[in-house]
Order: sequence, then structure tokens, then C-alpha cells
Amino acid sequence: MRLSQLYLILCVVGLVVPYAEFVSWLVANGIDIPAFFDAMLVNGISRFFVWDVLISAVVVLVATYAWRDKLSVRWPPVVATLLVGVSLGLPLLLYLMERGKTRETA
Repeated sequence: MRLSQLYLILCVVGLVVPYAEFVSWLVANGIDIPAFFDAMLVNGISRFFVWDVLISAVVVLVATYAWRDKLSVRWPPVVATLLVGVSLGLPLLLYLMERGKTRETA
């Protein structure tokens, strides 16, 4: 299996797994923004994970900007990170980088 294929598989996993949890929460609670933030920030360990993901998202956005000249398409990792999260944005960025590297050597 090529690395680019693995990144695409991780994109699917990074989309499906988090959204399965999110949809499950929406079904149980509806669109209740205050309850969403209450649940997300309920204790120190959950805040740890929130900060970890937010900082990682910023890193993906900065890396996408920094590597913009090496990417054939620049906006998908940004959109993926903002709409889904790092679990999709990062493997998508890595896939695009790997695809660009493959094209350079071909």
C-alpha cells in the first residue's frame, strides 16, 4: 500500500469516526449550543483535549499556508479542518503533499 492510499483511508476514518459521535450527540440533544459547550468543557481532561485539538488545527492551517506553493490544491485541508477537524484536515494535507511529491519525481 502506498503512503498516499493510507492517507486517503485515514481521511475517511477521520471523517466517519468523529461525525458518528457528533451525530449521535445531536440526535440525543438537538442543536443546543450551550449544552454542546457545557459537555465539551465539563472538566479539566475534556478541556485538555479541546485545547490539544484547537492548537493542532492551527498548526494544520499554518502548515497549509506555509506549504501553499507545494500543494496543487490549497483550500481542501483548510475547509476540512474547519468543517470536520484535524482528523480529516491533517491526513488530507499529508495526502496532497505526498501526491505533489509523487508528481515531482515522475
